[in-house]
Order: sequence, then C-alpha cells, then structure tokens
Amino acid sequence: MNIVFILTLVVVTLSFRKVCSNMANDFSGYENSQNNRFIDITQSFILILYGIFYVAFVVFLGKGLSTFEVFQSQSFEIKIISIFIFPIIPMYLVSVFASKQAVNYGLKRGLIKKRDVKKEI
Repeated sequence: MNIVFILTLVVVTLSFRKVCSNMANDFSGYENSQNNRFIDITQSFILILYGIFYVAFVVFLGKGLSTFEVFQSQSFEIKIISIFIFPIIPMYLVSVFASKQAVNYGLKRGLIKKRDVKKEI
C-alpha cells in the first residue's frame, strides 16, 4: 500500500473518533427523561448522517474536480488528499453543529434534562 493511502485512512479514522468524542462530550451533562432513548438515537443518527454526507461529498468532489484541467495535471497523491481529506473539515463542523442543536432541541422539548452533578459526587 502507498503511504498516502495509509495516511488518508488514519486521518479519516481519527476524524471519526473525534466526532464520536465530541458528541459524547456534548451529551455528557444530560440524561434522558421520560424513559426515552433520545440521546442514543440522536448520536446514532448524527453518525449515520456524517457517514452519508462524507461519502456524498467525496463523490461530488471526485466527479466535480476531475473536470478541471488543473486537477487532472496533479499527481495521484494530491488527488487522493484533495478528494478524501478536505471533506472531513465541513463534515466535522456539521456534526458538531448538529449535536449542539440536538441538545438544544432536546432541552426545549423536554426529551433530555441536565444531570445534577452534586448528587453524583
């Protein structure tokens, strides 16, 4: 395997891990209310959405950038990096925004409630 493929795989894996840890931190001070599974369902939905948008963005970049002459003249490694690495940044921002909005929505609708930290200590 080429070193670029290995580095691309590592970066994608680490970004997915970072998205998971950010979602865990966003929902860490909250608990489900009324015996629902809002937090689990929301986290699963955001991860699935992250994956779908990432694949769609990679396909869009792969098809769109291949039409430009400047992109066609680049080396294969540059093409791989620009198609697979750059979509990570907007997808990360979308997932962080979506998890913050899910917390706000859940609080507003009463689906989650703040955990009382004093009781746990």
